[in-house]
Amino acid sequence: MATVKFFASVKNRMGLDEVSIQLDKPVALREILVIAAEKASKDPAILISSGMLYAVNQDIAQVGDMVDDSDEIAILPPMSGG
Repeated sequence: MATVKFFASVKNRMGLDEVSIQLDKPVALREILVIAAEKASKDPAILISSGMLYAVNQDIAQVGDMVDDSDEIAILPPMSGG
């Protein structure tokens, strides 16, 4: 199963630490984000927005990248600070 992990404000907005998604074939990261939002009964726009940072197996990823069943996906909100 692919595991989608939420961090910081994304975790707060989703109300979950992570979700697991069973994949029969590789799919685009964008599709995983939509499925993850649906599992949490949330709007996919929470996960698909500019500035959001995605990592697949600890490598930076784009929404068009393919994700497999054994992958770990991390979603982090835009960073700020000073």
